[in-house]
Amino acid sequence: LETFEETGKVLADMEGHLETDLLANLDDGDDMFIASQWESREDAMEFFGSDAFRETVQLGRDTLLDGRPRHVFLA
Repeated sequence: LETFEETGKVLADMEGHLETDLLANLDDGDDMFIASQWESREDAMEFFGSDAFRETVQLGRDTLLDGRPRHVFLA
């Protein structure tokens, strides 16, 4: 959760970011999902192509994740 809070701070400064929530599976506390809302697809894609995103994913891989993260885009 501390790492997610740091991620939230990075996202808060990104152009077009509206909201980000950490959702946890009630049956498996290790199964989590980060849901972000953006003003536009372009704003989201700019973040996903940024150094800040790469650093965040790398931090997750190094400290939190068991396996490769998956990214799902919903319109």
